[in-house]
Amino acid sequence: SNDVIDSPRIEVKNLNSIRHVVKAVQFEADRLVQVYKQEPESFLKGNRYNETRSFDPLTGTTQFLRRKEGAIDYRFFPEPDLPTLVISQETLTNVKQAMPELFSESLDRLVSSPNNLKKADALVLLREKGGLEFFDAVVSYLDKSTDRVLVANFIVNELLGALGRHDINLWDDQCPSTENLAGLVELLQNETISYKIGKKVIDHMLSSEWIGDKPVEIVTKQQWEQITNAEKLVQLCERCLEDLGSSKRGKKMLEKYFGGQDKLFSFFLGQAMENSNGLAHPIKLRTAMEKTLDKRKTQHNTSKDN
Repeated sequence: SNDVIDSPRIEVKNLNSIRHVVKAVQFEADRLVQVYKQEPESFLKGNRYNETRSFDPLTGTTQFLRRKEGAIDYRFFPEPDLPTLVISQETLTNVKQAMPELFSESLDRLVSSPNNLKKADALVLLREKGGLEFFDAVVSYLDKSTDRVLVANFIVNELLGALGRHDINLWDDQCPSTENLAGLVELLQNETISYKIGKKVIDHMLSSEWIGDKPVEIVTKQQWEQITNAEKLVQLCERCLEDLGSSKRGKKMLEKYFGGQDKLFSFFLGQAMENSNGLAHPIKLRTAMEKTLDKRKTQHNTSKDN
């Protein structure tokens, strides 16, 4: 039906607690539904009286007290000393635009494109004082193609932890600037350094000796650049296997690997990573080690056949 229901205004007295308010509302909702079912025409014609009722906490019901026929019964009086207030649409628009982003709106923005953060990380940023502003500021320094999940992960899992260890907050002067953190994220994004080295850079940025230094300056001085060149990684693997082959134990392990014990590959990979001081790119190092071991295995089998 397109009929407009003119429901009466009900005022309930004797409400002394939130629990009583809830019970009164529930009772009145049910009561008005029953009244409407019995006398629907009175609602449609607007013939129902507004009324005041009293709540009985023992029975959880309301009882009729008196009718209220007009606005004057509610003491709705205009204030003679206050002129009519007219707010323009332009003012309303400006006020709305100046309002800060609501929590739910910020959460939706963080978990949707182009941020695509995990909800857990987004909640940490929102609940940490200045966390959202810090994240947004870091992102503003970065290229649009930068992985924003990486930015959030580093802030939530590494930066906040490091700040906690040094008893520093995001808004303190000792905290790395958003520009410097953006520079660190760029080094991670383009694989100049590994994630593990990134954690070391954060600790250096918080130490008195390195405060103010840019991440790239720290990486250069400490010689922490990640080894990504395929040829250099192969050379690293060859030296590693050469050193292992010069010892009785290492030579025996190589023999076992060539004999089919592929699980020893992880050992060789770990040795090569250790020899690089943790600077080798893990995925590219694996490829280089596979290539180097395959080559040595072929040489080993050929010499064995001869």
